Amino acid sequence: STKRVILERFFDETGDTHLVIHSPFGSRVNRAWGLALRKRLCRRFNFELQAAALEDSIVISLGAVHSFALDEVARYLTSNTIRDVLTQAVLDAPVFGTYWRWNSTVALAVRRFRNGKKAPAQFQRMDAEDLLSTVFPDQLACAENLPGGDRDIPDHPLVAQTLDDCLNGAMDVAGAARLLARIESGEVEVLCRELTSPSPLAQEIL
Repeated sequence: STKRVILERFFDETGDTHLVIHSPFGSRVNRAWGLALRKRLCRRFNFELQAAALEDSIVISLGAVHSFALDEVARYLTSNTIRDVLTQAVLDAPVFGTYWRWNSTVALAVRRFRNGKKAPAQFQRMDAEDLLSTVFPDQLACAENLPGGDRDIPDHPLVAQTLDDCLNGAMDVAGAARLLARIESGEVEVLCRELTSPSPLAQEIL
């Protein structure tokens, strides 16, 4: 409910482990919370995880090597850290590239016409990527060579607009931060359940 979030970890019929967070706060809040949480787990275990967000839940698929106390998950992120973590997570997500191409085209920084004809979509994508490499070289750099693992975000209007569209349009980072603040204050209760098989609600979600 809006006063209670349930974390449910279980095995599916193939023996894989899944974590479902029953969070009825809408897909934009859940997408922000889920993507930031996925980033935290990936950094903790150095392993890419599959995750999805729905209107009423977050699903994270875990491997056999991921062992942690379930009640710790709600504390992996705080209302003060989620924006920074989510910003770094968004840079690795496809949504950033989609909004970047849109914004660079709308700003007329990428040509939509060549020789009087509409430029093919693949040419516009290439031009947008070339522009990104100029204004934000760390975004296209090899992640293994980045110091500290975080990308330095340049002060550029197109980059700022793209991040704003991702964080506040496709997702609701402010709403996710408010939810975490309510969890921290105890206003929203967190229950953890370890199950051998998914509950009926989780089964439907999967």
